[in-house]
Amino acid sequence: MRRAIFIMAWLITPLCYGQTLNIDAYLEKVRTNNINLRISSNTLLQAKQDKQMAKAALLPSAGASASYKRDFNQTYMYLGNTGGMFPDKFPVNFKNNIDANLAVEQMIYNASSITSYKIAKLAEEYSLSEHNNVSQELVKQATQLFFQTLLAKENIKVMKENSDLAKEHWNQIQKLNGQGYASNLQLQQSEIYYKQTIPQHKEAKDLYNHLLNELKVLANIDIASDIDIEGDIEPVTKEFVIDKTDTVLNNNSELIALKNRIRLSELQIKEKQMTLYPDVKLQLGYGFNGASDNFKFKNNNNLTFGKVTLSIPISTGGYRRAAIKKARIDFSNSQLQLSQKQNQLAKDLSNAKRKLNTALLNIDSQKELIELAKKELNISDKKVKLGIITNVELKEIRISLIKAKLNMLNACLDYRIAKIIIARIEGK
Repeated sequence: MRRAIFIMAWLITPLCYGQTLNIDAYLEKVRTNNINLRISSNTLLQAKQDKQMAKAALLPSAGASASYKRDFNQTYMYLGNTGGMFPDKFPVNFKNNIDANLAVEQMIYNASSITSYKIAKLAEEYSLSEHNNVSQELVKQATQLFFQTLLAKENIKVMKENSDLAKEHWNQIQKLNGQGYASNLQLQQSEIYYKQTIPQHKEAKDLYNHLLNELKVLANIDIASDIDIEGDIEPVTKEFVIDKTDTVLNNNSELIALKNRIRLSELQIKEKQMTLYPDVKLQLGYGFNGASDNFKFKNNNNLTFGKVTLSIPISTGGYRRAAIKKARIDFSNSQLQLSQKQNQLAKDLSNAKRKLNTALLNIDSQKELIELAKKELNISDKKVKLGIITNVELKEIRISLIKAKLNMLNACLDYRIAKIIIARIEGK
């Protein structure tokens, strides 16, 4: 019994605690569970089926049909007035009739169907490039959100440190007030400064929990589940980048998708033009017809046939020519969108590289300010005991330390985001 209780407790224990995710584990969940990515995958599967359907239109098709008919009345042929020499009517139908047909049809030449198959193949490539684009954009968003959440988690620590420092200084002033070295006004001020830090700490926690929920939504994780994240907001390796104006963006998924879109639009023009061409269709078939009153079916017909059909489009009231013009406009718009996107990405890449280099400088400068603020804070502790520093000065020193730490964390986030944007644009 005791062993069974132990096993049950061992099985239940992992369910009682939330999971802690690093960046790699979180991105894996996003790739697996994100709704938009799953929809994109289904769209890609649809494109594959569209290609299969277009291919089927070029292959032979076969069909068979059969029917049975039972006549409950007789149908007669009337001869008119024969003067009584012959019967004036004769039955011309049988009670039972069977028909069966088998036909095989092959399109010998249909320019539109051939072009449609090429379009379906290219549409599959376009869907694949769009899927890759959605996937990379999603990873970019998820990575940015993860590090923003990680920054919020670090801010909680800084706000906690801020509150602890304010409380410690309040305690110091209380002791000095009891010894007569600090006035009641100084004591009241130090208490107020401490209590002002409490809502700041709570706001930092609220922001972190809010961003955690955003992470859950993006990865399609149950909102009620308990998760936490881990990692370093400060990058392990940092390097400056060179901004080149002639950067080649051949690996960018957005540009690849747009280029495939241009090829698709160009082929769609040809498809509309092909509707003006004639079609040639071959049909081979076999037909059987049997009729009888008593199911012996001696009155049978067997027919084997071959048929070639030539269809020539003459006029559709201008519909085809309008469709061609519309396809050309779509092709022109696709080219313009590609040019616009290339300029936009080149600008974004240049801005991201400058932001990355600026963030690196800010990280180093803020670290120096943190060390200076720590030294000044240590000196201020001695001055507090000697009563030669005011509460306002003490508050400013503490805030300068906290501000430098927050600025350093924000600079680390700026570096991370700039790095993510550069990788996204360059298709890495």
